Amino acid sequence: LSDPSPAERLKAVKLLIASGSMDNVPALILALEDRDLEVALTARDGLRRITRRINGFGLPDDPSPEDCRRAVEQWRAWYLSIRPDTEF
Repeated sequence: LSDPSPAERLKAVKLLIASGSMDNVPALILALEDRDLEVALTARDGLRRITRRINGFGLPDDPSPEDCRRAVEQWRAWYLSIRPDTEF
């Protein structure tokens, strides 16, 4: 997820989603702030699928930086409510 190439970051996000593991949710939450929109939206959609929270936390298809920050905060709060020992 820290690779300079957006294509490589996108691959990483897709692999995390494919695992279907809740353990990957923190990494996907961080990917919501990726500077590449495709990476961020793929992470959003993956979070919705893995967590079964179909509406997620409102990250629109064309998010502002504030939308991304708010979504990250809400996803973190939600995840910490079910796994309080998690460190981001």
